[in-house]
Amino acid sequence: MHFQSFRKNPPLLQKYSGNQSHPEMALVLGHSGVKPKFALWGDSHAMAIVPGLEALATEHGEAFKVYGLLGLAPVVGVVRNSDKDPEGRLRYSQAVLNLLVADPSIQTVILHSRWSCYTEGKNEALKSSAPSFYGHNFQSKDDARNFYASQIKLTIEALLSAGKKIVLIYPVPEVGFNVPDLLAKQAAAGTQVASKVHCNEFFERQEFIMKVLDSLGRNNQISRIKPHEKLLQDDMLTIRFGRDPLYTDDDHLSAPGALYLSSLLSAVFASSEKTNAQ
Repeated sequence: MHFQSFRKNPPLLQKYSGNQSHPEMALVLGHSGVKPKFALWGDSHAMAIVPGLEALATEHGEAFKVYGLLGLAPVVGVVRNSDKDPEGRLRYSQAVLNLLVADPSIQTVILHSRWSCYTEGKNEALKSSAPSFYGHNFQSKDDARNFYASQIKLTIEALLSAGKKIVLIYPVPEVGFNVPDLLAKQAAAGTQVASKVHCNEFFERQEFIMKVLDSLGRNNQISRIKPHEKLLQDDMLTIRFGRDPLYTDDDHLSAPGALYLSSLLSAVFASSEKTNAQ
């Protein structure tokens, strides 16, 4: 069935995921033969928007490097206790930051993540577990949140100090159930196939992380892209456009979902075009 073909495809995400042992061997995507001036760093949510960025980079004659591991925020010093090889993942994040800081050809770093998952748990889970970061024993959720926020700021400040421009991509709204499954069941039952669903908990769930991202300063080195401005209107979340689900599961965008955000993501390359024109 058409909708079921959009279920999450781990090999695709793995293709875009960096090499934990060799982050210096980052995948380069976009216009071939062009030295990348951009880098994308993030977890599986970042990998999910790659089709949109890749199409736009190719269109604008640009290329970008891809850094990241599934389930790992683009933040130094932050690894969940439940992760396998936490020491290796800590080293990976630090190595990525070091590479980005030391590479003068990378002018812009795009950061995207399932930001809130690391402190709020998974919204599709019946019971969210308390945040638990490797190497730390926090007494409260607020302590864990404060640590996470401080590490995000430390990471951003290191990049800014190296002269990088930063593009912060805010959280993608999470549906809370598997979108292709729902659409397939509706189609099989002969009922109306949904294009939008109620999503009235987005701002409550994302309140903490959005305040953190908002607090990182407003200057010409930082720009912000907010997917919810395109996907969410009046507590109604768009989950299908035409024949295509915009999600592969309950929270990851599909390739059509990433392309659906092209009007927002194009801002990533706008400043580069202006620079090239001068």
